[in-house]
Amino acid sequence: MLAFAEEDTYAFRKELGQSLIQSWCDEEFAPVAQRFAANFAQRDELGASLCIIYKGRVITDLWGGLAEAETCRRWDRDTISVIFSATKAATALCIHLLAQRGRIELDSFVADYWPEYGAASKAATTIRMVLDHTAGVPALREPLKPDCLTDHTYMAERIAAAEPFWDPGSRTAYHPLTMGFILAEILRRIDGRSLGRFFADEIGCDRSKNHPCWCSLPAYLSRAQEGADDDARN
Repeated sequence: MLAFAEEDTYAFRKELGQSLIQSWCDEEFAPVAQRFAANFAQRDELGASLCIIYKGRVITDLWGGLAEAETCRRWDRDTISVIFSATKAATALCIHLLAQRGRIELDSFVADYWPEYGAASKAATTIRMVLDHTAGVPALREPLKPDCLTDHTYMAERIAAAEPFWDPGSRTAYHPLTMGFILAEILRRIDGRSLGRFFADEIGCDRSKNHPCWCSLPAYLSRAQEGADDDARN
């Protein structure tokens, strides 16, 4: 359980033009808050947040700047942001949870669970290869539609049909976008739930009051965010 470091805290608050920086942290971590502020004063930071948890305690919680430059909507403690490739760890955690429960073998072939993936010389690809970025499909050669990253079925079909750039397992290259779609489709084929639903149900971050995290933003939060944007414009 998390405990907030309310004793010996360093209160920090500073106005920088339209950017309001707020924070609290352990006195020992005061330089972190100062460097956070320096990003705004010296490096034209627009908006950001940083939370550090050490031995189960939140010892630094910083936020500030603007969440939306066009409307000057400020970044607050509950502003939702994209964490980009940090979701790879969350996705891998879901796969390892299935492995722990005996529902998947990391050295089994992807095609054992997703037969279509075995096309175009990818039949020997294992789940472990996807996890360690040796699967051979770091990108897709064919042109993709503009909203491809929001269409899981579209991406899964094209990845399944794609020819690898090398023999799976023989080389390593970062799979920036394809890894998540491959693992999410494997999970869906085994469990029936989407990655976002599985993560929310099983990892439990959707229920965390202090530090929620999602692999797919819930509809009610999407609507709330749209409302916040509308309020800022009016």
